[in-house]
Amino acid sequence: MKALHRNRLLHGSAFAAGCILLVMLISSAGVQPFLRTLSRLSPAAIAAALALYCVVWLLRTMRLSRFISHRGEAIRAADLFRMHIASYALNSILPAKLGDAALAGVLAARGFSLGSAAAVVLQMRIQDIMAVIICIIPSLFMIAEKDMPSWIVTLMLVCLALAAVPIVTLLLDRKQRIGDLLMQAEKSFGHRIVKMAALQTHEAYKASQAMVFDGKLMSSTGVLSLLIWIFEGLTAYAVAIALGISLPFFAVTGAMAMANAGKGIIAVPGGIGVHESIFSGMLVLLGTPLESAVALAFLDHMLKKSFNMLIGFPAAAALGMDSKTAKSVTPS
Repeated sequence: MKALHRNRLLHGSAFAAGCILLVMLISSAGVQPFLRTLSRLSPAAIAAALALYCVVWLLRTMRLSRFISHRGEAIRAADLFRMHIASYALNSILPAKLGDAALAGVLAARGFSLGSAAAVVLQMRIQDIMAVIICIIPSLFMIAEKDMPSWIVTLMLVCLALAAVPIVTLLLDRKQRIGDLLMQAEKSFGHRIVKMAALQTHEAYKASQAMVFDGKLMSSTGVLSLLIWIFEGLTAYAVAIALGISLPFFAVTGAMAMANAGKGIIAVPGGIGVHESIFSGMLVLLGTPLESAVALAFLDHMLKKSFNMLIGFPAAAALGMDSKTAKSVTPS
């Protein structure tokens, strides 16, 4: 019970810190200039942004479907969409990306082994990181003549490590020595929870390796992942047009991608405050006025989060996905 209260306190504190950060950011830009920028909103351009974001979810569903098919399972596309967007909605309110764990849990309830379900979620996240890095690179060339801030370099290095280390490990371990060690650990541990954790890790490792060595799967899902983030960028670009902000597509896409990379690493529920700070910080480096940068970052994040939550929370309720589903992936 004490651990539960402590986790809730930490979660609430992180969320409050994110909200304070967002308020400070808007105050720095100036509340009146910020509101003036938002008042220029074009409904037609926002409708276009929403249409582009629908394409993002079509692509995400297609990618998840390919991973599911590779594991020898068949789930209707409509159900996959509901599961996937429900996990994003839960990520908006749960700490540490527990929405991803809930997705693994609901896939396991559909007949997947928990290890295979976790491997699918992990591979999608790795591909997202790789696609985000690709989307960031053009914007880095745009600020290359200036001194590159250390936080950008650090964030890029962390992203590269998160994407490269798992993939390189899986590719180099052709003789499955790590898999054998996990199997031995599963057999040698007597404690039930530790034994189950070793079993699930072993299953996830084998499933991940099978996916990584399938060139057709990796190429098709890799292209889908890149398209997902290009359309994420197009959505943000349409939001910029809706606000009357003139910016190059690669600047908007790079800033949006960097913000998503940052909020995936810094544990604030929904990335509130963190997303807007990194997004607007990148845009300011590229020469955008602060009030315009903050308004664009805020509206893009709000639009996407609202879409995910308005559709995702009813889907999560219908599927029975919640924090308990996320915790069910941990043996107990």
